[in-house]
Amino acid sequence: MAADSDDGAGSAPAVSDGGVSKSTKSGEELVVLVPVVDVQSDNFKEMWPSLLLAIKTASFVAVDTELSGLGDRKSLLNQCIEERYKAVCHAARTRSVLSLGLACFKQQPDKGEHSYLAQVFNLTLLCMEEYVIEPKSVQFLVQHGFNFNRQYAQGIPYHKGNDKNFYAHLPESLGTFTADLCEMFPAGIYDTKYAAEFHARFVASYLEYAFRKCERENGKQRAAGSPHLILEFCSYPSSMRAHIDYRCCMPPATHRPHSTSVCDNFSAYGWCPLGSQCPRSHDIDLIIDTDETAMEDKRRRRRRREKRRRALLGLPGKQSSGEAEDGPSMKQVCGDGLKSEEIEQEVTEDETSNQPGSEQGHKNDLEMGLKATRPETTDMATLEVPESQASPNPVPGDGLHRAGFDAFMTGYVMAYVGVNQGPQPCSSGLWLPECHNKVYLSGKAVPLTVAKSQFSRSSKAHNQKMKLAWGSS
Repeated sequence: MAADSDDGAGSAPAVSDGGVSKSTKSGEELVVLVPVVDVQSDNFKEMWPSLLLAIKTASFVAVDTELSGLGDRKSLLNQCIEERYKAVCHAARTRSVLSLGLACFKQQPDKGEHSYLAQVFNLTLLCMEEYVIEPKSVQFLVQHGFNFNRQYAQGIPYHKGNDKNFYAHLPESLGTFTADLCEMFPAGIYDTKYAAEFHARFVASYLEYAFRKCERENGKQRAAGSPHLILEFCSYPSSMRAHIDYRCCMPPATHRPHSTSVCDNFSAYGWCPLGSQCPRSHDIDLIIDTDETAMEDKRRRRRRREKRRRALLGLPGKQSSGEAEDGPSMKQVCGDGLKSEEIEQEVTEDETSNQPGSEQGHKNDLEMGLKATRPETTDMATLEVPESQASPNPVPGDGLHRAGFDAFMTGYVMAYVGVNQGPQPCSSGLWLPECHNKVYLSGKAVPLTVAKSQFSRSSKAHNQKMKLAWGSS
């Protein structure tokens, strides 16, 4: 499936204008269906050249994983960051990666400053060594449609450690790890949770909330004729249909019934211990509607107070922009809300290849980051799929907490945040400098800065890999 063969495209190109659009045919509604390519042991060799090409030509790559467990929750939230790193390292060494999601976003400057071609892959993996499985983690994944029968029957086998399937052994210290990361990904790491909470200033920053919020805001910008994100997807031939899983991106309902109140725990964390048995709503659009209504009420009260204050002081009625705007109230609470499947892989074995950039997926507490690369040029076909063409392999959970689609949501958030912020990934300037190499840390007011300290050195295993990759002496 070479780039100059249109990736085997079998249908006419179409564009996804920011996640919501309508068909030109009268009366036919279209929803954007994101094609996620399932890569397993039975089609790995066939898909590998296409996957490698997508990574090499991407402007940035978003990464997400699903794990067999996380380890001790208290250790993962240790106030000492070095101890927290050791806890995550222990979890990475003793647990396994069940699936790996890759979403490759290639900017298309000839089609618009904010136009991207997105290619999404979901790799089902099978660790060939002993590993820990946490019952709560497995239960959570099953509830969201993860197929363990498929994983054990068709998972891509891998082994841990140096010179096997992973990049290298994890360094013993956090300083050495960040030094390795700086050389592995010189274009930088971008963390969606940090971008959503500290840069975009969203009320909540878990992946589903941030993605849906970006979708909605992007739709508003599109309707207003403002700069907005435009996505295209490859059209795949019918012979690949068995390996394509289309995931819906539905436009928000114009009139939404408010018969039930939102679940506070899910609203804040994107996770609820009661799951589907919770009597309150887990609807993300309803949660965002509620947050936006609360924010508007807050602004209205603030304006009234300011108006009364100015009247009493005899000041002109005009407000400054700084007085009119107020930052969103964060509803995040650090504690036992730590989600079992969603934790930082930033400090686990970084198996995403020796490319100069890659992007790691946004998770609920300790977050993954994003890494940007420089693109090459290729021409690809695109496709927007009508609602009638539902996925041939539907699973419960709408694809959430499935590594491939979660990786797409991660990349979408970063692409949207970049719409109004500075140079784009393929330009000569630094992309999103405010978010560059900053990783969100639960319970901390400042992020982890990924930088090589003058007191830290790169690991021996990493240096050996760099010599093999780049032929340096």
